[in-house]
Amino acid sequence: MKFRGKIAVWYWALVIIANGMPFVNLEYLKGRETELIIYVLIADFVFLPPIFRNYVRMTKDTLTVCFGFGKDEIKIRDIVEVRETRNPIAAGAASMDRIAIKDKQKELIFAVKKKEEFYQELKKRRRKIVIVRREKKKAKVTK
Repeated sequence: MKFRGKIAVWYWALVIIANGMPFVNLEYLKGRETELIIYVLIADFVFLPPIFRNYVRMTKDTLTVCFGFGKDEIKIRDIVEVRETRNPIAAGAASMDRIAIKDKQKELIFAVKKKEEFYQELKKRRRKIVIVRREKKKAKVTK
């Protein structure tokens, strides 16, 4: 089963800003068309692959995370921890609504659009897995 990756609005904004930055000062760009093309190509090389290749594939035994040029696998039977995280330092997701899955050797961090459906499928494959959810902030009650 394949789960599409989640891409947050902030990531789209980052892509737009990176592509629009060179055009802020048009006077500066005169005679620098080659530099401009190289900059835009490098920015797109970095930011666009996660938009087009961002998914998690779950088979009977394996979880494969594809994000941009990267690809990593983890055996479902080896999973020791599944938790929700909003760690801004952790790479591997274009959204802050992330899932961290750890086995004995490594940790994979990713974001999927249908998180609850993902958890259900994971539980079907290994019932022992415990999913640690983030606490939701409670609304303040004013009197």
